[in-house]
Amino acid sequence: MHPRRTSPAALLVVVALAACSTTPLLTGTATPVVAVLVSPAPTAGAAHLPTASPDPCPNAVADVVDGPSPAGNDFAAWDAISRAQGRLAHDRSVLLAYAKAHPDEYTTFRTSIAPVRLVIGFTDHVIEHCLALRPLLEYPNEFRILHYTFSADRLQAIRYEIGAMGGGVITSIGVGRGVVEMDLRADSLDLARRIWDRYGPAVRIKLGMFPYPPPSGLPPSRCAELIAYWVPRASSSLVATLALRSSTVRSGRDFSATVTIRNAGATAYQFDSGADQTAIVFRRGTFEVVGMGLVGGSEIGYSKRLKPGEVIRQGSWGGTASCDLSAGYAVQPGTYDVRALIERFDPAFRTTESAVGSSAVWFLSRPTTLVVTP
Repeated sequence: MHPRRTSPAALLVVVALAACSTTPLLTGTATPVVAVLVSPAPTAGAAHLPTASPDPCPNAVADVVDGPSPAGNDFAAWDAISRAQGRLAHDRSVLLAYAKAHPDEYTTFRTSIAPVRLVIGFTDHVIEHCLALRPLLEYPNEFRILHYTFSADRLQAIRYEIGAMGGGVITSIGVGRGVVEMDLRADSLDLARRIWDRYGPAVRIKLGMFPYPPPSGLPPSRCAELIAYWVPRASSSLVATLALRSSTVRSGRDFSATVTIRNAGATAYQFDSGADQTAIVFRRGTFEVVGMGLVGGSEIGYSKRLKPGEVIRQGSWGGTASCDLSAGYAVQPGTYDVRALIERFDPAFRTTESAVGSSAVWFLSRPTTLVVTP
């Protein structure tokens, strides 16, 4: 139910607020809401834009585009972001309390970090909500308000409906910026069609590595970046082989394996690795990448000093999501090579991701054969 229209002066409804915690929001600690704010808004059928000002609310914008985040090891920048978020903790509580009081029109809330701003969305009466909120905030110029089509309640209902439709082929789902966002396994084209036909603009679907429906004009192939991003390099001491749990997999499905890593050098080798190793699918007899999996394994790190000739075994996972949409969402049936991309940490080396402090380097295992079936 929409709140009724009043004069702009009557919008300055302020409920007494106690002091709020300024705990930085990066910690994930919820800032307590100490007041429920209900401000008047227009009656149905009233014009949405006041005529008193050509720019009734500068906070109302068409979109908010975040700038680049600081490098992961730029601790001074992240500390500044944390302080800025803490400074806005009171306003965050105000916005969330206001949203709770307007569930029929509220849709989404988030905090952008580059720069730090509070962003809230409504399905209707955006200007009136904006004018109602400004007097309630300590920093009224540091929030943005957007128009969305679907309310948060409606999006949550859609999310649960889709969850019941998808079973195990939905690898992730949640309410994003005014839509329900989901990742589907690459072999779920029929489900993607049914979801899109039913919900249309209320959903954003990622099928394998690409959006569904396909964008106008095929997007660039992502195959090259699967290797270029990780900068694989040969290892002078380590040799790896891959044993698949099954040598066949259906197109679009994932698979698992075990990778055996041996110290082939003459001296001990300190092997430090961050997680299970990723297996990548290559065109037979080449290093041309055709696909990979999208759901990872364990994130538990591993560390061991390997004597000459000593081996260790780690889990490996992969999949057959196509990295080239022109070939389809899933790798086509056929015979392929699979190699594990072995991660190891070397403090003396910095990859192209050195801006975020990475000291990880990678090398490829020897290939093994995988047959992809229809």
